[in-house]
Amino acid sequence: MSLYDLSLNDIQTLLNDKPFRAKQVQQYMYLHLGDFSKTTSLPKPVLEKLTKLRLFQPALKISKISSCDSGKTEKFLFSLTDQYQVESVLMTYSNRSTACISSQVGCKMNCKFCATGQMGYLKNLTRGEIIEQVIKLMYYCKTNDLHPISNIVFMGMGEPFDNYDNCIDAAFTIKDQLNIGASHITLSTVGIVPSIKKYIYDQVPFRLAVSLHAADDETRSKIVPINKKYPISELVDTLKEYANSKFSKRLSLEWTLIENINDTPDQAKKLSFIARTLKAHVNLINLNRISESKYAPTTVAKVDQFKQILLQNNVNVTVRQTRGQLIDAACGQLALQKT
Repeated sequence: MSLYDLSLNDIQTLLNDKPFRAKQVQQYMYLHLGDFSKTTSLPKPVLEKLTKLRLFQPALKISKISSCDSGKTEKFLFSLTDQYQVESVLMTYSNRSTACISSQVGCKMNCKFCATGQMGYLKNLTRGEIIEQVIKLMYYCKTNDLHPISNIVFMGMGEPFDNYDNCIDAAFTIKDQLNIGASHITLSTVGIVPSIKKYIYDQVPFRLAVSLHAADDETRSKIVPINKKYPISELVDTLKEYANSKFSKRLSLEWTLIENINDTPDQAKKLSFIARTLKAHVNLINLNRISESKYAPTTVAKVDQFKQILLQNNVNVTVRQTRGQLIDAACGQLALQKT
């Protein structure tokens, strides 16, 4: 269990102390980013009780670092209190930092080009384990003179909408306790239709990114097996509901370009129709190679051709820069490789 899984009432019950003591602990959890080491306001018995219950943050280490002209990418390895491990990524730029956090150890979705999907599923992260990734990365930025984290993306290991309640609860806590605006928090899904419907019903204020990767069922089912359960027509109809809902924000469609699979002009035209229908922004990223997959990235020329077709069809599109590829920290590469 994580300390960040506990409510204020839970902390008070745990400490069996006056109500103000629980508020002090919660203040150190969030305003001081979990740093209890320098506190003079918490008595020693309280600190000892928390330590004995192993409710402090799980161990963390930097596993790999990669630098480029636009900034630095660092991959972190968390050892959780139940002996599982999970990876997170910190991307620092000249004026900001972004945390890419995980929602599961492994993943059930089995996407054929994703290392996490190929490692299988081990467990859902708790609400607290999700929050602690952000706390630890924020503390790392603070103590290493890096720009504070201003953006959170649930795009690390796992499928956030397969761990919906914990991810949504964690995202709201991050917003409310750590002052990250709702527009700066993005949840990603490969297309779990019932969870997207719940997201709409719950009027969740965060950004939504859908990993589409193919524009027809035959192609998508080959690389994204969940499509057999929730085909494109059902997914698009649900996303129309989201796009038309009062609390929706601009929808993003994520598209990993794979050589001779989804990098063709025909796929670009079909994607254009879907994107226009949903008034969505398309993020293109060339495939990051993984050893477990037979798939390969497409050529630079085909990336540009694909982009131009989208632009010609009045679709807003961004080609995302690949960061962290050399340290297995790029999109689709997180899989607890040995360091």
